[in-house]
Amino acid sequence: MPRQRTRPRRFVTSSKCATPTISSQKLGELATDAHVNLAYYNLKSREYVSVAGNATVTQDRALIHDFYKPDWKAWFGDEGGERNGGPDGPRLALTR
Repeated sequence: MPRQRTRPRRFVTSSKCATPTISSQKLGELATDAHVNLAYYNLKSREYVSVAGNATVTQDRALIHDFYKPDWKAWFGDEGGERNGGPDGPRLALTR
């Protein structure tokens, strides 16, 4: 099957650390080795997909606003102040 070019996939991520910056262990690993692989397997149909590439991390607020969905608050709960789970929260970052 020919390789298809699509829009880059983005994933939201967070740091549960006490400081308002993004510094989780996984993001630290990406800083030293950006190689990633995302794999999914459907047990019922026995289909799978595996995507490999290089990841980058951004806290670009305009980009986060473009992708933000209100249901993200289920994962980024309100911790008070600016850490309210909204698109301007310092815990949110996107990986690409």
